Amino acid sequence: MKVKLILVLTLLFVLSGYAFGYASEDITSNGSENVITLEQAKELARKNGRNLKKYEINTEKARYQLYQIDEEYGDAEDEYDYLVYRINSLSEEYSELRSKLAELNEGDTSGDISVEDIEKRMDEIQKERDSLWDRIDQQADVVESLSDQKENAENQYEDAVVEEENFEKQLDYIVEELYTTILKQEKSLNSLSKEYEIKQVLLEMEKTKLEIGRSTQYRVGELSAELATVSNRIEELQDSINASKGKLNDIMGRDYDAELTLTPFEVPDSNEIPDVGTLLSRASQEYYQMPQLEREIEQKKEDLDDVDEDTYQDELLELEIEELKLQLEEEKYKVIEAVKSLVAGFEAKQKNYQLSLANYEKAKKNYEWDQKRFEMGRISKMELLQSELNLLNSESEKIAAEYALYLARRLLELAEDGILL
Repeated sequence: MKVKLILVLTLLFVLSGYAFGYASEDITSNGSENVITLEQAKELARKNGRNLKKYEINTEKARYQLYQIDEEYGDAEDEYDYLVYRINSLSEEYSELRSKLAELNEGDTSGDISVEDIEKRMDEIQKERDSLWDRIDQQADVVESLSDQKENAENQYEDAVVEEENFEKQLDYIVEELYTTILKQEKSLNSLSKEYEIKQVLLEMEKTKLEIGRSTQYRVGELSAELATVSNRIEELQDSINASKGKLNDIMGRDYDAELTLTPFEVPDSNEIPDVGTLLSRASQEYYQMPQLEREIEQKKEDLDDVDEDTYQDELLELEIEELKLQLEEEKYKVIEAVKSLVAGFEAKQKNYQLSLANYEKAKKNYEWDQKRFEMGRISKMELLQSELNLLNSESEKIAAEYALYLARRLLELAEDGILL
């Protein structure tokens, strides 16, 4: 019976080794274009991401709208300058004619123009000047209107540029979050595969024991159910990995189902907790929604100075100003709340990482000791496999905590740029 059990265990280990070898061979056979680093993933997302392209298009539209308004404003100013030049020319001519008329009235007959001609021309000039003054007034209104439109277009273009830059930074974070999620899932899948292997061996051992009457069908059924549960978890996790890879492929502009192998990366050791006051000051300065609201408030105040006090428009504008001021205060509170929450989250994830690191080191030492104990015949192969599983689980937890801390740091960096996610 012992011989039979040994054969079963040997077969299982051979099969599991073959399965892992096949998977490794499959990964190696992929082209290098399917092996991507984090920086390559971010670069591809910036280059091919549809959402970023929408922001780029919006910026270009705002740019050309500004060009168009600027050109119209320049033409309107030229027209206004021409009208002013024309009326100045007519005024000079009118002054010369008036001097000439005075000379004629004093008896100077040396000229070749009559009083009637001068008076007629002066009357024509006066009428043209009156018409020009009306046109100048109208053109001044056009220039002022286009000046306001130009200012709005400049603000819209500046806002579009900031929004595009901010989304590009957000896109980097989106890629980092998805990238680390996949790496964590793959690490968990590795642990689940080892757990499946152990439970499979346990089940075969229990079946062997059942044959010699040292176990029950109920116990075999229990282990079969546990094995099926782990199998389902593996399948669900693999589906989740495939979905995450598909999403990342799509963001990078690749085919959804394209083969994708992600390269693990070293997380920087910069885990110093930032000063809340300094971070809050930087976030408030860079948080572009507040300058927008302040600009709107100032525009409303200017509009208020121009309205007729006998209408209800001034009351409406005052209410709109109060509304914008309240919104500005809400945005300030939002920044304060977000920054404090991000710092607290970073501190919590830092502590969690330190704990997971200690647990990993402990599991690693236990596994190394169990390997020696196994070689000495002090523990069974199953106990060694369980120790290896404990090590894999603690490693998965360490990596998950490490990536969580990395993302928490990245959120703080985004907050410094005025981007709150």
